[in-house]
Amino acid sequence: MLKFRRESTLSHRYFPKVYSFFHCVNILVRNIVMKIKQVSRDYAILGLDSGATLAEVKKAYRRLVRTYHPDVNSAPDAKEKFLRIQNAYQRILDEKAGNSRSETLRTANSARERFRERQDQLRRARIRRAREFAKRVQEERDRQYLDAVERASTYFAILFVAAITFFVFDPVYKKLKLTAGQTDVAWAKITEARTRNLSFKFYVDGDPHESTVYVRKSFTEIVVPNGMPVEPGQFFQVKYNVDFPNYNKVNFDRYSAEVGERYQQQVFAKLRQAPKFDIYSDNQLACIILEVYRARGTDGLALLYFFNEPVVENPRHNRMRFALYKKSTDFESLKTSCLQKHPD
Repeated sequence: MLKFRRESTLSHRYFPKVYSFFHCVNILVRNIVMKIKQVSRDYAILGLDSGATLAEVKKAYRRLVRTYHPDVNSAPDAKEKFLRIQNAYQRILDEKAGNSRSETLRTANSARERFRERQDQLRRARIRRAREFAKRVQEERDRQYLDAVERASTYFAILFVAAITFFVFDPVYKKLKLTAGQTDVAWAKITEARTRNLSFKFYVDGDPHESTVYVRKSFTEIVVPNGMPVEPGQFFQVKYNVDFPNYNKVNFDRYSAEVGERYQQQVFAKLRQAPKFDIYSDNQLACIILEVYRARGTDGLALLYFFNEPVVENPRHNRMRFALYKKSTDFESLKTSCLQKHPD
């Protein structure tokens, strides 16, 4: 006995939660067993089995009351039996009522569960309809987006074809029309110089004709394809179709003597202002400019004129190409020749 108490005390001390759990389980089992035994005794007092119905219980109770009621039974233990019968009957009624309440609670709980399931079904149905609606809306948006992309792609393709036609096939077509028939040349005068194009006018049999040439703008000047900076009033040779003078092409390598002299003067003035050319005299510098023009034409003058131009501003004539040309044997030979001709 002492050993059991020591173990119980130790269990309570070191495992309090386990001890409390088993203690509660023990009490619960004992109460259930006692209740079952009490119910069996109550039914036995009424002379019934444990599974008797409420009608059978009431019938047995009335029969026993008529037998053991103190008013009709004068036996010494009649009153005690009557009290036991009455108490047993009351406990059975309470037990039946408890079962009825339990059944009612189960019914209510079942109804509540069915209601919750119905609400869940309705909620899931609403969510499903909302998702289907959102899916339809998204599909419609995707369809509209694809339609817009397709339309934009079509418009872009049309614009691209039009641009290709204008920038590629139009010059080719004009060139074919120019060379298809008899051609002639005339002198065209630049009437207007804008950022990206030049307007010029020429005469054929006394009739004026105007046309436009697309050019690029350098850092400070409007430059034609051969690198020459131009301005209004200058004359260049134009080749045109005799039957259709509107189909024409300007030859910027053929210009008037005044334009050529002015361009050489511009190159001389620009090089004269550069410190790196101070080592040459005026005669030596003029000789170098003339020899470069004889060797490379207008392209050589453009290299001298744009000797300090950035590559980004002028991809064809810039400081990098001038540095390469300056180191070439051709430039060294003509420079040596000019220095020997003009030793001063």
